[in-house]
Amino acid sequence: MTNKVIEFKIDYADWKLIIVPANEMDTEYSEFGICNSKAQIIKLSDGIPPSNFKHVLRHELTHAFIYTHSRKQESYSEEDLAIFVEMYGYDIVILTNNLMWRLNNG
Repeated sequence: MTNKVIEFKIDYADWKLIIVPANEMDTEYSEFGICNSKAQIIKLSDGIPPSNFKHVLRHELTHAFIYTHSRKQESYSEEDLAIFVEMYGYDIVILTNNLMWRLNNG
């Protein structure tokens, strides 16, 4: 699955998911995944344990949704989080499942 690139959209924004060798990850920030908001790229390590892969993907997609919808801030109140999940939680889960299917079948 290494160096696999999948293009996808979050509403109006074009994003890419790239699976890279574990030794190419910038471990200063993350061992398993990173979301680059400027390039609109999510990089995931091929070294993620299979039981955690979907969780890491969903985590990075959540960052991508935050960046896409201009909701990046230093901290969030409980109400902010509830509104975000209400608005985008379902979409994040559906996109996660779609990307997992594409990774495993495409």
